[in-house]
Amino acid sequence: MEQAADKMFSSTADFLRTEVNAVVDDFQQLKAMHKAVLHKYEDLKKTTQVIGGALEAPEDQYKDLAPILTQLDDIEEDVSNLEQAAFKLDSDCKQLEQKLRSLESIVVSRP
Repeated sequence: MEQAADKMFSSTADFLRTEVNAVVDDFQQLKAMHKAVLHKYEDLKKTTQVIGGALEAPEDQYKDLAPILTQLDDIEEDVSNLEQAAFKLDSDCKQLEQKLRSLESIVVSRP
């Protein structure tokens, strides 16, 4: 019976040792995965910082150009107003020409 108990305890110890080793292996795998993920996030952080730095230059350029763009918008609006005024003036000129022709025809038709 003592041999059976020793064999049982030995088998149980082997089983527990195997289970503990499996858990240790799992934790080592998790540790390796954690390190890999950590390095990946560090790389992503560096990439994000580079992209952020690259975006600063166009943003600064836009800030520098903003007053000029505003002036261009104002000029465009002024040109549009001038075009409308020119069309109105052209229309008025055509009406005056018609009135002048009608007056000329009245003056010419009188003896």
